[in-house]
Amino acid sequence: MKLSNKITLALGLLLAGATYAQTTATTSTPTTGPGLMGQRYAEFGSGVHDFKLAGDATLLGVGANLPVVPSLLDAGVTYSYDWTHGSPRTHHHTFGASATIYTPLNGVKPFVGIGAGWQTHRHNSDDQGIWNASAGVEIPAGDFTLTPRVTYASDFEAPGVRMEQWNWAVEANYWANSKAGVFAAVGRSDLLHRSERSWNYQIGVRVRL
Repeated sequence: MKLSNKITLALGLLLAGATYAQTTATTSTPTTGPGLMGQRYAEFGSGVHDFKLAGDATLLGVGANLPVVPSLLDAGVTYSYDWTHGSPRTHHHTFGASATIYTPLNGVKPFVGIGAGWQTHRHNSDDQGIWNASAGVEIPAGDFTLTPRVTYASDFEAPGVRMEQWNWAVEANYWANSKAGVFAAVGRSDLLHRSERSWNYQIGVRVRL
């Protein structure tokens, strides 16, 4: 699939999600407040991974954020499906859960998080558990929020076999009203002990619950 087709697909999903969000806004009790942490919301996104050596991949995902302890702890759940183009072709289903600890500090919210999940492979039995740890800061400015973060991700395989990577990303979120928001992110992933890396792009919508 050409990059232009992927962008068209992503924009279509964004428009559909925004339409859904506007409809939901008329039937739900709004939740107000700046930023994302401490907010209860669902998200719908689409992304592209542009690999240096092996073509690219498309990703579709959904997730939810749930505040657990006010101004301290959020929990999240995610599901994504991605497929690569080129050779070899792969398809993955990834299920995940996460916990994020944060604190309001001089108008921003520094945070650390940890997540774990399970990834299935469509064409082989090499399913595996995965985990990640991240750190960053949420910078709200009215209805806008900018969130730079760094993430280390790996699996539970033996040393020398496991896949390890560092991800650097920055995300911008905009709450269009008390219920609906849109977001976009750009980042880079580098595999340890290998020359493989990718640039990652994502857009989507969020709906406060």
